[in-house]
Amino acid sequence: MIVRWIAAIAAAVLAAGCDTLSKGPYAVAEVKGGEGSTVWGRVTFHQPEGGTFVGENIGYSAPIASAAADSSAGKLYIRADINGLQPGRTYAIHIHEKPDCTGNFSGAGGHFNPGGKPHGRPDALERHAGDLPNMTSDGEGVAVYAATSNLLTVAPGPYSVVHRAVVIHESPDDYRSQPAGNSGARIACGVIREE
Repeated sequence: MIVRWIAAIAAAVLAAGCDTLSKGPYAVAEVKGGEGSTVWGRVTFHQPEGGTFVGENIGYSAPIASAAADSSAGKLYIRADINGLQPGRTYAIHIHEKPDCTGNFSGAGGHFNPGGKPHGRPDALERHAGDLPNMTSDGEGVAVYAATSNLLTVAPGPYSVVHRAVVIHESPDDYRSQPAGNSGARIACGVIREE
């Protein structure tokens, strides 16, 4: 309940035009499950004005309170609000290389990996750019998720998420198995578009 409350406050601050996060490139993916699925939601990507590409030294952090409070340059803020999941389960969420959610989402290709790295933990130096922390649904099947990245960008460049896809998998990422963390079938997908 506390996480939802914090998320609601952060969303209200963002909606009110908070100067620290309102400027800079912004992208969105409308996520939908496959035929007969109840999964739907939205993933947003925001790169605050002044944010710069940092390079291979990357990191992720959560919860949303940290993301809302810290607007330092060089970070991409990722927020997902996903509904229709199985209650109380953990799911992998990744950025995939292609803006194509066709063919049971196989059109999205593999994990976004411009650096040619092996799959790994979201805070590891050796990992795909698209490897994100796992996402967990609450007792009602809703996931409110936030992470930051010092590697990914919305702005044009080799690590831009624009014209890629967000994919949610049926199982959590084990962060070890190659090439995708043994995260199972793709259950939802959304193409990332700059706004």
